[in-house]
Amino acid sequence: MSDADVLLSLLTAPRPGGVVEDCGATAVFSAIAGTEVTAVIRSRRACALTGRQQELLRAGGAAGHERRGVLYAGPGIPVAATTAVLVPARIPARVRAMIGTGADGSVQPAEADMPLGRALAGYRARREQLEAVLTPGRDKDGNQVVITSAARLWIGPAPVALVTEHVLTAFLAAFPGPWDRS
Repeated sequence: MSDADVLLSLLTAPRPGGVVEDCGATAVFSAIAGTEVTAVIRSRRACALTGRQQELLRAGGAAGHERRGVLYAGPGIPVAATTAVLVPARIPARVRAMIGTGADGSVQPAEADMPLGRALAGYRARREQLEAVLTPGRDKDGNQVVITSAARLWIGPAPVALVTEHVLTAFLAAFPGPWDRS
């Protein structure tokens, strides 16, 4: 079994009731790397939700906000290119201030670049894995991708975000397995 296969199984392992800061993708990456995973957000924008996003987020007509960035483990080791599409009106005001969005999806000054799961710490946000597949190839920046993962984040009974991680081969090369699977 390859490191990519093991990582795929870690990302898709059922974790009923687990909070995102403890068992989301960023937490998995951090456990593998043995260090905190950080984010560099490259773009943020208000967006209209597509029909599919409205369906998945149960948010007909709601304002959206999109964040794109890269997660890093340690100094300069890229983990994954990420995209999060949020329903900002469902995100606690404190989190919106941290990540730089208004309730209407507008771009506001962000307090910090941070992974969304970490920003949601303390709010009992949960991750529902929608898909995770091996996807060898290159992303639009020319980085070698090994896994594409998509999930929905929930706070209470409402979905608040759709997140996608394109896990980079450079991460697996920097932190080869075997890893503790507990």
